[in-house]
Amino acid sequence: MDLSKTQSFGLNLISLLADQLKGSVAIDRSTGTKFIIKFKKE
Repeated sequence: MDLSKTQSFGLNLISLLADQLKGSVAIDRSTGTKFIIKFKKE
């Protein structure tokens, strides 16, 4: 799933905020749904 092309306002907002903070968002659907948001420590 490409979060930058989603129609969902909430997922789009999460993706935009992570980008602004130089982070990344991933989705793991192996056992349910898990959103993984990572930020670089500076």
